[in-house]
Amino acid sequence: MLLWRSKALRRIRHFNARPDFCDISSPSKPISFVNSCCIINLTPVWSLLVEISVEHDFSESDECNPLSRATTLNLYLCQEGDARRVSLQRESRKKWILGQNPPMALNNTELRVVASCRGCGEVGFVTVEESQLSDREGTPTKLIAEQLSPATSVLGSTTLQLNITLTLIGDIKSDTDEDRFSPVLLEIDKAVELEEQEIFCSDCEDQVHQQRYVNLGTLFSRRFIHTKEVGDLRHAIFCIERSIDMAMKEVDSVAPPTYQAELAERFSKLGDLFDQCFQVTSDPSDLDGSIEALQQAVDTTPDTDAANLPARLNNFSNALQRRFDTDHDAEDLQTAVGRLKEAVALTPAHHGDLPTLLTNLGGALLRRFDAGKHLEDLDEAITHQHRAVELCKPDHPDHRYRVSKLGLVYQRRFEHSHSMDDIVQALHFKRMAADMAEVEGNQEHSSDHSAALHSLAYAFHVKFQETSNLDDLEEAISIQRRSVQLTPPGSSRIISRLTYLSSLSNRRFLKTQRPEHISDAIRVQRDVVDHAMLSTDKSSLSSHLETLGRWLGRRYKFSQNATDVEEAVLSHRRAIEYFPSNPQYLFTLSQSLRLQFGRSQKLEHIEEAISLAREAISLTPEDEQSAQVRRMYELTLALHGKCEILVQIEDVDEAVANSLRCVALTQPNDRDEEDRPVLPPRLMYLGVALQHRYQLTRRIADLQEAIVAHEKAVALTPEFDRNLPAMLNNLCIALQRQYEATGDGGCVDRVIAMRRRMVNEEERKRPQSPDLPSWVGGLANALHLRFRRSGLASDIDDAVANHTRAIAMSSPTDPHLPTMFTNFANALRSRAELNTSVEDIDQALGCLGKARALTLNSHHLDRSSQYLALGGAHQVRFRYGHDPTDILLSVEYLRESVELLSPTQTPVSSSSPATLRQNARLAIPLNNLGISLRLRFEREGDLSDIQEAISVQQKAVGMTPRDHADYPSRLANLGNSFLYRFGRTKDKSDLEEAIRYQEAAIRHAPSDHPQLPARMSNLGLSLRTLAELTRQLPDFDKAIAGLKTAIALEAVVRNPPLHSHITDALGTVSHERFKVSNSLEDIKEAISFRRKAVSLLTESDTSPSLYQYLNNLGASLHILFRQTGEITHLDEAIAVLQRALDIIPESSAQTFLRLSLRTNLADTQATRYSLSKEIHYGRESAFNWEEVALDPVLSPWIRIRIAKRLAKLTKRFDRGRCLSAYKLCIQLISVISGLEQTIQRRHSALASISNLTLEAAAVAVELGVAELAMEWLEQGRCLVWTQLNSLRTPVDPLRSVNPELADRLTHLSPLLEKMGSRNIYTSPTPESESGPLDYTGPSLAVDMDTERKILLQDDVVAHVNLAQEWEEALTQVRAMDGFENFFKPPPIEEWFDLIPANGVVVVIVIHQTRCDVLVLQPGATKPLHLHLQELTYDMVEEWRTSLHRSLVAEGVRMRGYDGTGSGGGDPVRPVDNVNEPDDRVIRPMRRVGGSSSVLEHVLEQLWTRIAKPIVDTLTLKASKGRVPEQRIWWCPTGSLSFLPLHAAGIYGRPDAVGISDYAVSSYIPTLSSLLECLKSNLESDTPSKALAERGVLLIGEHNAPGLPAIPGAKTEVKAIKSQLTSRGIPTMTLGGETDSMAVIEAGMSNMNKYTCVHLACHAKQDTNEPLRSGFHLHDGRLELSKVIQVNMTNADLAFLSACETSTGDEKLSEEAVHLAAGMLAAGYRGVVGTMWSIKDKYASEIAESFYDNLLTRSTVAGTPDIDGRHAGQSLHHAITHGIRKKLGNTPESLLVWVPYVHFGL
Repeated sequence: MLLWRSKALRRIRHFNARPDFCDISSPSKPISFVNSCCIINLTPVWSLLVEISVEHDFSESDECNPLSRATTLNLYLCQEGDARRVSLQRESRKKWILGQNPPMALNNTELRVVASCRGCGEVGFVTVEESQLSDREGTPTKLIAEQLSPATSVLGSTTLQLNITLTLIGDIKSDTDEDRFSPVLLEIDKAVELEEQEIFCSDCEDQVHQQRYVNLGTLFSRRFIHTKEVGDLRHAIFCIERSIDMAMKEVDSVAPPTYQAELAERFSKLGDLFDQCFQVTSDPSDLDGSIEALQQAVDTTPDTDAANLPARLNNFSNALQRRFDTDHDAEDLQTAVGRLKEAVALTPAHHGDLPTLLTNLGGALLRRFDAGKHLEDLDEAITHQHRAVELCKPDHPDHRYRVSKLGLVYQRRFEHSHSMDDIVQALHFKRMAADMAEVEGNQEHSSDHSAALHSLAYAFHVKFQETSNLDDLEEAISIQRRSVQLTPPGSSRIISRLTYLSSLSNRRFLKTQRPEHISDAIRVQRDVVDHAMLSTDKSSLSSHLETLGRWLGRRYKFSQNATDVEEAVLSHRRAIEYFPSNPQYLFTLSQSLRLQFGRSQKLEHIEEAISLAREAISLTPEDEQSAQVRRMYELTLALHGKCEILVQIEDVDEAVANSLRCVALTQPNDRDEEDRPVLPPRLMYLGVALQHRYQLTRRIADLQEAIVAHEKAVALTPEFDRNLPAMLNNLCIALQRQYEATGDGGCVDRVIAMRRRMVNEEERKRPQSPDLPSWVGGLANALHLRFRRSGLASDIDDAVANHTRAIAMSSPTDPHLPTMFTNFANALRSRAELNTSVEDIDQALGCLGKARALTLNSHHLDRSSQYLALGGAHQVRFRYGHDPTDILLSVEYLRESVELLSPTQTPVSSSSPATLRQNARLAIPLNNLGISLRLRFEREGDLSDIQEAISVQQKAVGMTPRDHADYPSRLANLGNSFLYRFGRTKDKSDLEEAIRYQEAAIRHAPSDHPQLPARMSNLGLSLRTLAELTRQLPDFDKAIAGLKTAIALEAVVRNPPLHSHITDALGTVSHERFKVSNSLEDIKEAISFRRKAVSLLTESDTSPSLYQYLNNLGASLHILFRQTGEITHLDEAIAVLQRALDIIPESSAQTFLRLSLRTNLADTQATRYSLSKEIHYGRESAFNWEEVALDPVLSPWIRIRIAKRLAKLTKRFDRGRCLSAYKLCIQLISVISGLEQTIQRRHSALASISNLTLEAAAVAVELGVAELAMEWLEQGRCLVWTQLNSLRTPVDPLRSVNPELADRLTHLSPLLEKMGSRNIYTSPTPESESGPLDYTGPSLAVDMDTERKILLQDDVVAHVNLAQEWEEALTQVRAMDGFENFFKPPPIEEWFDLIPANGVVVVIVIHQTRCDVLVLQPGATKPLHLHLQELTYDMVEEWRTSLHRSLVAEGVRMRGYDGTGSGGGDPVRPVDNVNEPDDRVIRPMRRVGGSSSVLEHVLEQLWTRIAKPIVDTLTLKASKGRVPEQRIWWCPTGSLSFLPLHAAGIYGRPDAVGISDYAVSSYIPTLSSLLECLKSNLESDTPSKALAERGVLLIGEHNAPGLPAIPGAKTEVKAIKSQLTSRGIPTMTLGGETDSMAVIEAGMSNMNKYTCVHLACHAKQDTNEPLRSGFHLHDGRLELSKVIQVNMTNADLAFLSACETSTGDEKLSEEAVHLAAGMLAAGYRGVVGTMWSIKDKYASEIAESFYDNLLTRSTVAGTPDIDGRHAGQSLHHAITHGIRKKLGNTPESLLVWVPYVHFGL
């Protein structure tokens, strides 16, 4: 078997070793030849001649020296990757020589030569440098002569000389450059082959044959050194075992001592081979084989071979120690120590192996100490190590190792004795070893020097662990860094050395907490990972990645750099890729994800962290309790992190249970890697978890247990532990929660005292502590909390001062800085509320700006807190400054705060109570949002605001526990909101709800609560309001009784300001009681209370209350005067109010109250003026009213009301001030209807002041300034259409001067138009908002209108911003030369030049005071004024009302209805039989006073009182029988807008006459709308019409769903299409008889493609929401709001063949809110519409006649298409020369043609 394998190996080796060619022409060094296949290396083969001699012959005195008797010297030749032994025989007394010159291949590494002899052991050594072997200096023979250094000091007197003669005999070729040892391997293989041949050829088993097996085993052993193939070792073992087997047979027969010694040597060699095999295979049977063989070697060693016994005992001991390391059998270790002691005892003092034996004995004793912890073992080890060092020569290669070993033993003893002498000795010897290695190495890289430094660094680290002296750790790092630098590249040690350096750097960071130190650790650890990635062995890569992730996580805690935590997570994930189920890796990934969540606030991060922590716990073995507890603690931290943004009961319960188990399993002495106790933080987080559960359950037991846990944590935490601030802070928070829950002031006092002590101690001990800012900030927060209860200015001033300090001492990179700024802002806001300081609010907003700039978007909680603070700050500033922007921003910021806290994607407004209660933080922003919405409602009056306020405050109350300190205040706020809604709705249930909530707020408040008296006062005022509503005196008495109860409270009596406040409230109730009782006693009692309220305040009191009480007193005195007529009361009222006005400060905080005083003073002065007619009273009153009206802080509504009163007052004595007041009114109208609102909101705002412009114009006419009246009419009427037109006006003139500004306006205008055209319809349902009070959670219902408003709030804010940007751009344009009137109506002097020569514009002003006509004629310079003395406002209103009533009664309000008169407002039945043509007629009335007779009467009055005076004044001539050339554009106002001026006349008799005889009538909403058309008409004779934009779009819907059929519409569309087509006019038809249905989308999309549109369908005028008026198509109503969104630049004419298309809204008479005006706004130059329903039978006929005439006129004018400029004349022709001729001038025919009207050009 052996021989067969040898032959096979031989064949393989021969094949592999065969070179392509050989060339040894240059023997100086290995030569490489390159061919196309490979690189060939040539390595020299030497003939070796060795001799050793002594310098002097041994003298007689040296006979005792064992060397003098040695016949043989063994020479060990060692190179890297190879070792061999040769024996030298003694030639003379002083020389030993090698008996033969064997060939030997030497590789190119240094050669170490060790000489030994029997009885002396190692006697000398020498190292031959690599250069001496490789450099042959051109000669084939080389002599190396070296002195052998003595091995031990006892041999120091003997000097040996080594002479090696190397003769080159050839080269061996190597196939690769990589294996520089392959030549040696070839030599070994050749030797193996020779030995195998000898064995194969011999059958005997003599000693020669045995020796061949030994030689072969030795060769296989050498071969293993190169191949690392365990098979070589197995072959070696087989050979030695075979030799032993053969020898044992001879030993049994005859056993000479020399032969027995040889057998022992073979057993020793066999033991060594088994040991090598074990080190490769880790097979215990190999180790057992080694021990058994070595035991045999010891046992069989004969006395004659006793010199070798110590070495065999040593090897036997080493094997036993190896087995102990595996099996931990103490008997093996005891035997090993004993055998080594025996070996040392047997070894002479001069023996060269004695130092090695002593060193090994010391190592064995150290191992036994580790197992038994007996210090005497260490003491003995130190003794033996000292002796080994003393015996070893300083220049011996092992001397450094033995010195280092001695240092190690001292170090180990220090670790247990803690004696500084030991560590000093350890460092001394280890540094000595390092110095020795440096001398030996003296090169860039040295493995030995690197190892020595590594050991020294470790010793310094051990010392640092004992002393905590940072200098020791710094020294360790410095030395280890040098160790790394000296480690050779590619060394297997580089990774471990770098890893240790990384660990030391991390340990330094844990000590110093300096960011640069953890950065050092990360930098080194990155190198570790890089080296591990390049290594072929990746087994440790995952561990290094995990460590890198932990280091990065630590740096992130300081840097807050997202890159760090992201890279940490990535590193941990990469580690897990290698070991997915490693609990440690899962644990550390969970930690990093938790840190990442702290930055990102993304739930998916913390959810994954929680999941990983759970998995890590489940995978941790039960016997690893410490690791399991650490991972349970991590799970607690992860659950806590999640609960910080989303508190769910299941998470909280798990956190509590987990924390309890953590604490139970933690021992008091357990410490972390920083040597800090771990129990305190685990107790702290148990307390935090219990606090979270308390927030959900409100179980006071949880809070109490939390406080106990925090107190234990604080008690167990060392004073200088950096976690102490967190422990104390959480204890303080728990105490604050207890204060909030119980109202126990002692809790917050304890917190303040504790925090003061913390701050003082920290400032005393560590004034530069990085924790100090957070401690000071915590003190400030506690003071602020106490202020909220105490109301003491000293508390809030102290809080502000401490916040200022905290921020000043904070680092700019402090991660807590945003929170500090937010808390500071909140404190400033509280002080501003106390002191009415606008400066504090401005500073607070500045702080919040800084906080937002420092906060990441992903930090939802921080951003929510900032938005909450911003909303509160703007809320307070609005209260002082009344800037509408502040309250708008407050609402928006508070909405953002709420939404950021929303636990789901569902909007908070529609979340269920159960969902909301999971996040109790919502209660605060919801409560504040409700307050801001209520304030905005106060200003703007939008009912949806107060509805939403109630809704969100109900939610806030619902999620606030009844025992919470804020519960009463939230009840009170909700009650206030109900009270404000009552003020709008006058719904008694709202008032009753308000009272019920206010009563509940009082009931749940502590008896000593500082707000209790004020709440009782508010309740009294609410009861007063209820009394005003019921008009029942007992209700007033109940209110007075409640206030008297409040005023009797001791807290009120001791508090003069509060006493005064409630006393004034009593005066208010008595004042209102007077209005019901009319009892003089009530008003006198009111004055008495109010006098007392003033008297309770000292003269030096400058609080706002004094001015308010004086204001109230003045109002009551004014009322008393009106009752008694005593002038003294009125004079006193004036004096009181004047006094208040004189002393009130001019600060912005008192602006509103100051204006209220001016208003009341002006009222009293006006009364005094009306009585006495003394002009100074009138002028003073006017001055005060003017001051109020001009102050922009007030809402424009209030300013308009005051300005009107001012105008009416001054009309009597100050014409200029009167006109100025009206001018202000006109300006404020445009403010009220600003572009920042939707069109619908603008119309709603204008409805209540639509008459104001007419009033101003009437006064202007009366005062003789008709041109000013015209300007005001243009500025104050049809504002919405004017705004829309300005947005669509081209900016070409501006573009030529400033293109950038023109582009900006062009960009903004469509955006503003789109925003303004949004439909936001609300249908308030207040009853849905109020429900029974439920203390466990009131109703949280939200109506859909409020929800829609919430969802559209972003649009509202964007709309406001766009409007502001638009105004800013306009301001810039108007500041440019030549653009002062940009987008303004043209100056009045330009009006007259634009009017056509054959036309006039007639503006008719109808007002209660007078009626006037203003005529604009071409070429004039000012309007022609005509006072209509025979006309009154009441007449016009009566005509409008009677006509409307009669038309409704006849059912002529919708096309296609019959005329049976089904009653006003009820639907009219459609006709059953559509085949009868008269079934759809508007039948004439059969009763007196029917619609036709009423219409006839109205038309006659219009002619007589209006039209005829105008005709006469203008001297117009009648045009009988033809269409008049004269044009009149009517611009009626007021109720006249709803009457048919175009048909004014006398009909039904021979002398019939009408305005149509004199002029063609058209209507215009405003003069500006006409002037724009006329201006464009002058610039271009015809509209610009691209080919694709010509023609008519025909839309017909005769059968709209849910409405009566109008078959005439189908006929109409068909006829017009035929008519147009025959003239070559392009058309498109939707509906009618075509397949294309008339749907909204098709209509909208095609209107832009044609210049004209014709609609034949039903139409509807919506009087409630005018913009919803529209045309009924197949799929719904095409609303006016949609029509005006279409900007048709080339539109010309719209024919609206439907009913009510020009009717308008009676509430918005000056806004022309009807379909015809909407079509003008959409861009059409002219529109034909109807004032009421039209006769279906005649609609088609009139339309055909109209188009026929229009086409003819267009052709005559040279227009190939329809020209809308002639539409007015064509409609006149269709009526007068068409339908009127056919039907005659009968009263019945009037209902057919009068509705048709023309608007526009």
